[in-house]
Amino acid sequence: MALHLYTYDSPPSVKDLAKAQRVLESGGLIIYPSDVNWAVACDATNAAAVDKVFRLKPSHPREKPLSLLMHSISQISEYAVLSSTAYRVSKKLLPGPYTFILNRAKNLPRQLGDKRKSIGVRIPKSPLLLALLETFGKPLASGSLPKPEGKDDFLTKGYEIEECFGHAVDLILDLGESLAPLETTIVDLTEEPPKIIRSGIGPMDWLLEIGAIK
Repeated sequence: MALHLYTYDSPPSVKDLAKAQRVLESGGLIIYPSDVNWAVACDATNAAAVDKVFRLKPSHPREKPLSLLMHSISQISEYAVLSSTAYRVSKKLLPGPYTFILNRAKNLPRQLGDKRKSIGVRIPKSPLLLALLETFGKPLASGSLPKPEGKDDFLTKGYEIEECFGHAVDLILDLGESLAPLETTIVDLTEEPPKIIRSGIGPMDWLLEIGAIK
């Protein structure tokens, strides 16, 4: 059963971050409150751990990659190609509730990219997640928590998530707040002009001003 860790993010607890890091380094899964929804994550370079995330999300197509969480634009540039437009958009909108589709870098580890030409990346706004990403040092493969089997609605509270998913993960980070199931705005930056793939909670005004296609 998962360790349910009630924590805080002003500032994040060093002890709690260390526990989360140990779970990730051992190939475990964590459930965490992002700035968008409840999500599950693992070490993106650990193929076995990534497979466990897919098993937790059986409706998620295997050919559809998980998002990669990173702590900075500099880290993104290690794994993806940032054109001048992609860099400009990233500087303007990140960190924030956006997922950017980018061309993968040639040196992208096989576990992260397989044979796909592009990857989805995020820099979350959550202080807790940013601190964990910096502490861990590697990208996290992440996906939103699915609806529980037989349920019509997503779970919003930590104790509900423990009851439903605690058997399948190793750690639940909980800020003690309910979290609605929202979605990021997805923007394809692999070509010019940028293309808005999904309208989420990330504002699109500036993107449309620079000529992004909706």
